[in-house]
Amino acid sequence: MKPNWFVALRCPEIPGLAEAVARPPEGVRLFAPGGLHVTVAFLGGVGEEAARRAWAMRGQADLAAIPASLGAVVPMGSPRRFSALAAELEEGREAACALIEGLRAPM
Repeated sequence: MKPNWFVALRCPEIPGLAEAVARPPEGVRLFAPGGLHVTVAFLGGVGEEAARRAWAMRGQADLAAIPASLGAVVPMGSPRRFSALAAELEEGREAACALIEGLRAPM
């Protein structure tokens, strides 16, 4: 079985986030605060070489910090059975979307 690859940018740790987040339902696992990220491109079951080529493309972007705040939590993946929950950005959404759109297609 091939792994599913994705390219993401790590978010800085947010002090007090773990205490501020509501307890998730049974069977839902939270990322550790150090694992927070913004997914740039989901590559799926490509080989490692292709994944590394996609990762190398991040150097084409202006990766300046984007001030952001978290918004609504939404399901990700199949509408019939989601595979993850993600917090959308409220503040910083437009800037993050522009960054992602500029990188995703070449990756």
